[in-house]
Amino acid sequence: MSYAWEKFNLAGHTLKGIGSPKDRLVGAFDTIMLLRPEEVPEEKQNDFNRLFEELTRIRSEANTSPVQATVNSMDDAEVERSSERISSMHAAIKRHRLLA
Repeated sequence: MSYAWEKFNLAGHTLKGIGSPKDRLVGAFDTIMLLRPEEVPEEKQNDFNRLFEELTRIRSEANTSPVQATVNSMDDAEVERSSERISSMHAAIKRHRLLA
């Protein structure tokens, strides 16, 4: 769980960092996208899978990644929901880590 903690901790800092909300979301997701669902707490695995599906649903064009293309198509509310999902998973991993 420590690798997942490190990745989600970095993603949390990215979400709070500088740049537009869309850029921060892309950066945060890029940090966690290589994690496997079983690396996050069981109660957040469905959220992790759903987030992955939501943020890679548009195929890339030219030099744009699927994540960037998808986030570019999202409205502010969708960006906020996805960012909140990452924050929620980060909090769950933090709780799980404290209990371990």
